[in-house]
Amino acid sequence: MLAVTRKKNETIEIYVPGFDPIVIKTLETKAGRVCLGIQSSKEIQIKRGEIVERTQGSCGSNAAHTGVARIKTFRPGQERASSGDRGE
Repeated sequence: MLAVTRKKNETIEIYVPGFDPIVIKTLETKAGRVCLGIQSSKEIQIKRGEIVERTQGSCGSNAAHTGVARIKTFRPGQERASSGDRGE
C-alpha cells in the first residue's frame, strides 16, 4: 500500500494500461474527514469499501453490484455540490 499526504486540491494519478488516468483529488478536509473527488473512465467501477464489505455476506448473484456508490460527475472548474448532497 502506498501512503501519501495531500493538501486541499492536490491530486494522485493512477495509470492503468488501456484507460485514461484515474485522478484522485482532495477537495476538502474538515473535522477529521476528507472529501475526495475521483475521476476515471466510465468502464472503471468505483466502490466504497464499507458497502462492498456489507454486500459480500449477502445472498444472490448481484450482491457485489449493489455496493456501487452513486458518484456525482464534476468537470474541472465546476463547484462541488453542497455538503447536504453527498451522492451517497
